Amino acid sequence: MRDFFNFGKEKSTEATEKLQSPFSVKIENKEFCKLKTSLLFKKILEGAYSRSQGANDQEKINSIFDSYENSNSPKGLISLVVGAMVDKKQVGLIYKTGVIRIATYDELIKIENDYKQSNKSSNGVLINFKNFYLSDLIQNYVSILHDILTSMNTQVGLSKALLIKINALRGTVALNGKDEPIQQAKNMNEALKKGESVLLDKNDSVESIAINSSAIKEAITLINSLIATDLGVSLSFVNGELTSGMSATGEADVNTDEYGFQNFFNTIFKPICDRLYGWDLQFITDDWRWFSAMADKLIIIENSSILSNEQKQAFANRLIPTKKTDGDLS
Repeated sequence: MRDFFNFGKEKSTEATEKLQSPFSVKIENKEFCKLKTSLLFKKILEGAYSRSQGANDQEKINSIFDSYENSNSPKGLISLVVGAMVDKKQVGLIYKTGVIRIATYDELIKIENDYKQSNKSSNGVLINFKNFYLSDLIQNYVSILHDILTSMNTQVGLSKALLIKINALRGTVALNGKDEPIQQAKNMNEALKKGESVLLDKNDSVESIAINSSAIKEAITLINSLIATDLGVSLSFVNGELTSGMSATGEADVNTDEYGFQNFFNTIFKPICDRLYGWDLQFITDDWRWFSAMADKLIIIENSSILSNEQKQAFANRLIPTKKTDGDLS
């Protein structure tokens, strides 16, 4: 009885052994997740910079971006920050004479001690993404996206092959051996490659595997929608496909992206740049409808004889501020 149950277990384990996929994606899942997530964060921080005002000194501005010119420091500020965001690390950033870099261990200790004493340091800037769980969430979505692409890659690989179905193949092999049907299949394959006609039994068939692209597209759209929602940007920002339709102007996507940029600007980009470069960056809206509506009101205020110059200036500052405040967003 004991041997009987052991036999059953061994057979079950052997039957469920995993097979290697014949069509694997060249980039491994973990590497794909880091690369894709890094690109998303990088695009958002670059968008935050494009909406900023107050940056000065071209040398400092250049250090924000990557430079693949032969240099000892090819990565710019945005790439270094994104690396810490994706890996959920605490790092120190040091800027000197146009070069931005990660602090060494000893330099990081000095910066940490300075922050403990006065919440700032003259030696560099301390950034801490240890509790940046958004990175985990986005990488989990991207991991599923990698699985979807792997499935699509398998379907594409299989679609290259022909399925030659010979009626009663097992019976034919049992009577005449396997050589004859195999040779027939080879002859049909060679003829079809040349575009020649082939002779088949009415119950035989030659088929190709169809790719179920609609299901794959829907799955990719769903994952991209989840990514866009958690990043606070539009779906078109994530998948690169502009919103289409009779009344679609793209303004809704632009405004959604702007609010997403502003969140990363206020929490990440501005605090780091202000401390590192001595700037006072402001977020500038790119909403032309906002400016158009405010311009009409300014004309009325300017021509008013009731308001004083100080009141007019106060109205102007309220209507078109240098940055949107929480109250303005409504």
